[in-house]
Amino acid sequence: MWIFIRLFGICLCIFFSQVLVVQAQDGLVNDKKDDMVIDQIVVTSDRMQDYVENHPEAVQVLDMEEMERSGYMALGDALNSLSGLEVKENSGSLGSRVIIRGNSDVLVLVDGRPLNSSQTGYVDLNTVPFASIKKVEVFKPPVPVWLGGGAAGGVINIIIKGPVKKNIQKKEHQTRITGGSYGLASANYAYSAQMEKNYLRSGITVKHVDGKRPNSDRDAANLNLKWRYGADANNATSCNYKLYYKEKGSSGPEDNETPDARQRYVRTSLDFDQNVLLSYMGVFKAKVFGDYESLKDKSQSGFTSRLNVYKAGVNTKIELFPIHDWGILAGIDLNQDGSDHTLSGWHRRDIISGFLQFDRSWGKWTGTLGVRSDYYSDYGVYGNPKAGISYGLNDSMVVRFNMGYKVVCPKFSQLYQTTHGSVDQVRGNKDLDPERFWQNSINMECRIRKNSVMECTFFRDDIRDYITYVRGTDLVYSPVNIEKVYRQGVEAGWQEKWFSFFETRVDYIFLNTENRENHKHLIYSPEHIIKFKVINRFSKGMRFETCIKYTSRA
Repeated sequence: MWIFIRLFGICLCIFFSQVLVVQAQDGLVNDKKDDMVIDQIVVTSDRMQDYVENHPEAVQVLDMEEMERSGYMALGDALNSLSGLEVKENSGSLGSRVIIRGNSDVLVLVDGRPLNSSQTGYVDLNTVPFASIKKVEVFKPPVPVWLGGGAAGGVINIIIKGPVKKNIQKKEHQTRITGGSYGLASANYAYSAQMEKNYLRSGITVKHVDGKRPNSDRDAANLNLKWRYGADANNATSCNYKLYYKEKGSSGPEDNETPDARQRYVRTSLDFDQNVLLSYMGVFKAKVFGDYESLKDKSQSGFTSRLNVYKAGVNTKIELFPIHDWGILAGIDLNQDGSDHTLSGWHRRDIISGFLQFDRSWGKWTGTLGVRSDYYSDYGVYGNPKAGISYGLNDSMVVRFNMGYKVVCPKFSQLYQTTHGSVDQVRGNKDLDPERFWQNSINMECRIRKNSVMECTFFRDDIRDYITYVRGTDLVYSPVNIEKVYRQGVEAGWQEKWFSFFETRVDYIFLNTENRENHKHLIYSPEHIIKFKVINRFSKGMRFETCIKYTSRA
């Protein structure tokens, strides 16, 4: 079936290209104000709404105002409310798995810099103070080349708050105390000050939770500092520092519990950003960052191991302002990952990447073409192309088609002995090959009325050398490559505002997967996921929200 989908995608691209050539030659121009046309297609925070509505990429945006209205107290809870997205915390790991449409190869960025652990690929969302978030952008696969390599499952970009207005003086204090089930107790204090061109933000968070299972308690603390100089975001210098501490139990799988396994985890990071406005040409952005992680790990057997992980990188990007409806993005990324563990020893990976993306609009049409090249010191060079096109059928409907190719190299934890509190239950495999993804998606969005929106996406991934875990008779898991796998499905959503005080949202995902070797479904891939949300708004700012979720067995 994947052959037909590729042929269908190629035919669409040929058809669209012919139409675009004819439109360009004839000089067709649509002057209607309501048509779905991109005015500016360079991606910045201010232009994101136009990008979401008109660009071929499938993007969801969730701002802090909406998260606070819904009563979310953690980033993971807010992400779980989005269609096609799940956050699952792993007992005995360095964070949570973020899953989009059944794929956990999701890259999480904070202001454009990677947050995922280079050891496991997981991400601890608690390292990002919830009160400091401005908004969250979710890019579903296939993703643009400028967002980063290895993001076959999608990208989540977290935008941190900055100055509200230019050249003003303002100070703010915010205190938040929350409590909940399973012994949840947390407190947060945030302070921000804006003095004309200078902006300072600091915050501290402490949190405790008893957990749902024995030995799943957790104590954590978070400190973050941000300073920025410059009235304009396109011409500013900034510095960010974060410190995160966590001590927790590692309960292990339910059929092989580890009641005495414990972890102590410390992560610190430092970033420097420089944005330079290139006259009327565009913006040059440079980011220098470094992370250091330290994990003290006591396994069930009583053996205590240590893990030290570091990540350092330099990311550069040039965003040229649109010229005759053309937009160009280009950049070079230099990254180095290192890992030193008591059992597996020292390992290092150098990554050199370059990308180039062209965006073009023709009236109601918008197209994008990008290519990314990634060099891995332990695996070699891989190319990652991406193409997409969208068409605004009228002032209420837009169709998007995307196709791309991604290569994802194995994580350190997959190659070598893993490093969590259940260390006696998983082994690495040094002979793993990179995963290769061929991805296609067709998205249709229709605004039936002013307060009614329907969206439907058909997607398919064909994967070679897919990495999964196999459990032996000794109850130990080991990663292996599967030669051929496919993942396909439908994602549909309907949001309706029936009255000024009553609103509903229904999201449904059908996911079909198959291991071509044994014709069985992939693990951790539920066939049906349904989310139903009801929102009631009352007078005096009161709001009642109910969310029901059903997930079939994986």
